This record gives sequence, C-alpha cells and structure tokens, in this order.
Amino acid sequence: MSLQAIDSESLNTLVRQAQQEDEQAFEQLLGICYDDMYRFALKVTGRADFAADATQESCLKLVTAIHSFKFEARFSSWLFRLVSNVCVDHIRKQNCEDQALANTFESVHEATGPDDIAMKAVVLSETLQSINRFGKDMLETVLLVHLGGATHREAAKLLKVKESTISVRLHEIRKRLAERKKSRSAASPAALTGGKS
Repeated sequence: MSLQAIDSESLNTLVRQAQQEDEQAFEQLLGICYDDMYRFALKVTGRADFAADATQESCLKLVTAIHSFKFEARFSSWLFRLVSNVCVDHIRKQNCEDQALANTFESVHEATGPDDIAMKAVVLSETLQSINRFGKDMLETVLLVHLGGATHREAAKLLKVKESTISVRLHEIRKRLAERKKSRSAASPAALTGGKS
C-alpha cells in the first residue's frame, strides 16, 4: 500500500493512533509510507545507498517526530519534509561532490532513453547544487513544492513561514537560475566567437 492508496481520514486516524503510542498502528503506518519515503529519498539523493540510509534514519526520526504533526497540512507533505531534511543532512555528512543530486524533478521520469535520462540527471544535479548554494531554506522549499507535491500553503505551514514567503522563494530561485543560465550562455565558446568555430 502507499500514501496515495489510503484515504485521508483513514490515514489521519492511523497517525493519531501512532501518536498515542499504538505500536501496531505505527507499524501499519510505516508499511504504508515506507516505499513512498524511499522513492522520495531516491529522487532527492539520486543514489540507492543514500536513499536506503536516509529512509531508515527517517523511520527512526518518525518515532519521536510523529508527535509534532499537528494536522495543519497533509501528512505526506509533513513526512516528505522530514525525509528531505534527513537527506540533506545525510548528503552534507557524506560531503559528496554531487550534493544536491540527480533525479529530483518529474522531468527525469519523462526521459525517453538512457542518454536522455543521463543528460537530465546531470542538469538536475547541477540545478539542485545551485539551489543548495542559495541556502537550505531555498532547497527545502523546492523539495517540498516541486518534489513532495506540497501546496504553497502546506509548505508555508511546514516551514513556519508565510505563504507569500514560499512564492517569493520560488520566484527568487527561478530568477537566480535564469541569471545563471544567461551568464553561462554568454560565456560559452560559441558566444565568445560569435557562433563561429
């Protein structure tokens, strides 16, 4: 079963039971969420080993963190924020070169072949690395909205900021990425030679 396969009322009932230390409810909740948590972690990290570690660590954190869920947003959005925080921390701990990593946005799933997937993975990795340089708050916003499927309102509640802050962050990210792309294009060899080889 997955988060998409359970209705919100049943899920919320299960969460409430888990918050009341019902071990069977918590195990059932993990059974429902685990695959979604792993897939999300894999999209964020781009590596199966990181995703497996991050999912296990997220499960451990969920034991205590579940008490902080206040039903102000969808449980899945809240859960994906928890997982994204663990992934970001895990990536930083590993201090790997491909920090923000590939396979993060849905365009990877639209790839048509191995070369297309590889190219999109590289582009996404570079994009997320850039966003990571903008700050953790920017990266969390992108992960929640574009990867976790949270609305601006849900992301705002989870990040404890105004909804307009989410919109401004996303606008700023788009603007900075566009400026970066423009400056890269201007510095390309074709641009330097006027398109002549």
